[in-house]
Amino acid sequence: MTTICVYRTDERIIVVGDTNYQEDGKNYQGQSKLIRFPDNKGVITYCGNVRVGTLLAENYQHIADVINDGVCSIYEMASFFKELLEDDGMFEDENEKNTEDIREFTILIVTGGEIWIFDAFFSAMKLQEDFFSMGSGSAYAYGAYSAIVSRVENFTKGDLEGVMNIASFNDTATRRPFDFVEVES
Repeated sequence: MTTICVYRTDERIIVVGDTNYQEDGKNYQGQSKLIRFPDNKGVITYCGNVRVGTLLAENYQHIADVINDGVCSIYEMASFFKELLEDDGMFEDENEKNTEDIREFTILIVTGGEIWIFDAFFSAMKLQEDFFSMGSGSAYAYGAYSAIVSRVENFTKGDLEGVMNIASFNDTATRRPFDFVEVES
């Protein structure tokens, strides 16, 4: 798994994620899971099934174009994601595979000053909160965020790194280095 955190200010949205991935129960250092849109207009990322991440990475340019050009609404993106995974054959043999493993993913998109979550059943949800975390270390990230935000006047990018550090100390599937992307609100 992984840990992804998002923090919104009036001027920007900061997304941070680790670079760890797991295969056959072992942790490996990998590439960033934060896929940047051209001209830093947004980011798409995921937690869970690595196959989902591979498809997002291979199709990020098309996803960015569709969103930025206003070709479809963010809600129509849910249908696009479902088609993308179905075309790849991800759900073909649901009776033979562990459905929980197949459906274990969440997609996050930050664009146009908005934060969107797509769950494994392709429901779209617009986040209103200033802080959100997903992945295996998210419970630790929420705890750290609550502790830090109650003691500081202005939550900073450095504080967000502190949140990720605490998640990585407590969750073996969350590892440094962390990748940060800042998108204008």
